[in-house]
Amino acid sequence: MDRRRWGWTLLIYTVLTLLYTMPLPFQLRSHLLKEGDAALAAWTVGWNAYQIWHDPRHIYQAPILYPHRYSLAFAENLILPSVVVSPLYILTQDPILTTNLLLLATFVVTGLSGFRLAYELSGHYWGSLLAGFLMAFNGFRFGHAPRLQLLMGFWIPLALYFLVRCLRTGRFSAWVGLVGAWVGQWLSCIYFGVFLTIALTVLMPVSLLLYWRQTTWRLSVRRLAGWVGIAGAGASVVAVVLRPYWVVHQTHRVAASADEIARYSASWANYWPLSGWPFPIPEGWGVRDPYFVASLAAYMLFPLALRGWTRWHWVPATVGAVALFASFGSQNPVYMALYDVLPILGATRAPSRWSYLVIVAVSVLAATGARVLAEWTRWGWRLVLGGLIGVLALGSAWYGPLTTESSWARVPAVYRWLAKASPGPVLELPAWDHLIVWLRYHFYTVIHRHPTIYGVVSYPPESVFLMVRMAGEWPGVPSWFVLKELGFRYVIIHRLHLVGTPSHEELLRSLAPFQGWIQSAFEVEDSTVLVLNTEALARDLPDSGQSLGRWTWDPSWRLAFNDRPDDSGDVLLDGNPDTVWYGPWDPHTTSLTLDLGRPHRVHAIAVLGERRDRTPFYFEGSLDGQSWQSIPAVPDGLWLNIPRLRQSPRKVYIFPPYRSWRYLRIYRAPSDARRVTLRDIAVAIAEP
Repeated sequence: MDRRRWGWTLLIYTVLTLLYTMPLPFQLRSHLLKEGDAALAAWTVGWNAYQIWHDPRHIYQAPILYPHRYSLAFAENLILPSVVVSPLYILTQDPILTTNLLLLATFVVTGLSGFRLAYELSGHYWGSLLAGFLMAFNGFRFGHAPRLQLLMGFWIPLALYFLVRCLRTGRFSAWVGLVGAWVGQWLSCIYFGVFLTIALTVLMPVSLLLYWRQTTWRLSVRRLAGWVGIAGAGASVVAVVLRPYWVVHQTHRVAASADEIARYSASWANYWPLSGWPFPIPEGWGVRDPYFVASLAAYMLFPLALRGWTRWHWVPATVGAVALFASFGSQNPVYMALYDVLPILGATRAPSRWSYLVIVAVSVLAATGARVLAEWTRWGWRLVLGGLIGVLALGSAWYGPLTTESSWARVPAVYRWLAKASPGPVLELPAWDHLIVWLRYHFYTVIHRHPTIYGVVSYPPESVFLMVRMAGEWPGVPSWFVLKELGFRYVIIHRLHLVGTPSHEELLRSLAPFQGWIQSAFEVEDSTVLVLNTEALARDLPDSGQSLGRWTWDPSWRLAFNDRPDDSGDVLLDGNPDTVWYGPWDPHTTSLTLDLGRPHRVHAIAVLGERRDRTPFYFEGSLDGQSWQSIPAVPDGLWLNIPRLRQSPRKVYIFPPYRSWRYLRIYRAPSDARRVTLRDIAVAIAEP
């Protein structure tokens, strides 16, 4: 195909993008799509684009979920799209503009990549133009428009195009393109990276069976070595990208539950084409997600592809079949078996998103159907039928103007001040509030880039919520403990969100007992900024920055289970992780009580079990063994103050430092494991 036609194709998809995304093209610097995921996408792009130029080695150390490592890996990374727009971001420092331009570009690029695949298989320009349109403009993409990563599926048709070219010609460049598209998908969207990898894993043996003796080229040792080398290089890049995700999964069990899989699985109704304009939704089908639906025009042309079928059409057909099979999720026993085996599949909690690959397959085959229809009909009928199909395609892809909001564009004055302040972690209050407040704390870190414990991600670590709860007891001692242990430098109090909306002066009067821990306090617009006196905190709460106290394994202490006569003190209090206790643990009834002999000021407990057992423990304390109080311990695994055993304990639970206990009761939640392995229990007490 000549360059002129490519130019017209680019122009057509660009004009359609501007029409179908109205009014966003006129609000590029002032508005985001009206859903929280759009702000998260803008934050991700802004953080990545900045970090790529300043410190790319630590791109996963994002300023959220402090102090957890690889905090960017708790959600999608969008690394490659961020690289593309990073020069623009460096020039403008505008995450909203760069994100919106990226969003618009995905429609054009998806159309072009879909067009290229369809033209390779059909050789029909107008049918391929329709296929690219159906892949770029459909309910799935508009339904997920705020989730920028789910608009990055253009690598899938591009990978299939290079696979077909590779099978047809055996050219090394086609293999490089296939591996490059596969890597590009992993760097753009983890979800689709998983889907494309599984699809290619199925396609490769199918391709070998179908095309081994049908290609004009043959494998040689030299060619095979080159292919393996390129595939290995691509796999190395993907491994680097996925390593932080693996670390996060090992530490925090990032995986969807079976209930979530069931909730986000597709059904046959999701593929019914008569949804949206101009057709009503049949009432009998019940509640549905219309963004899974393919276009009626594609379904009309799809059967005609059988007439123009070639051996290369098995590539998109196989992908579509695999995707349709997988999209049913919990209704599919094979999918659930893989879900139990593959951790990365558990992290992709919405099997219904496989439906985009079904849309790709149906659209590509529809292009061949359009070619067959054109060959069957005369020019006049061709014009009439082509117009009808065009109207159906354009109409079924129209979901009305996009809903946008401008509230994210105005940066509050306190964040502009923070952007110029010296580095240091920031705690924003109120701490325990509606999710949209957390989202604003999260989003504006792209402006000031100071670490914060907040983070709106798919699978937040449990310790974040516990730390936030303790910080939410402001200005009680537990909140100061969190500030001290995590090394916070600033506290930002948004008074408009506090009960009663106190003034700056009223707030300072309430903080009078803690003035010694505050270096300075001032007002910025409607917020109060506290700069903490870290030296005073270290002096008055002396274990800040030091060990948590004297770690003790005292065999004279008593340690016993409440529901059986086991006396495991000689094993769990000997400071030797090679001695192991293993036994049944009923989370509904079992607890383990530690008697310290007399009251001690307990700062932490280290529970050493098996590394694969990441289920947290919970604690109660008592002075007399009769009345018990829940202890809001902060489970960690990331704190530096870990006892120096020959094998580091899996969990260190840090307590508020203002209470003493003689008895400590250790238990687990009712949904936890039934059998437990314990190696050691160490206690950090305040006495020298």
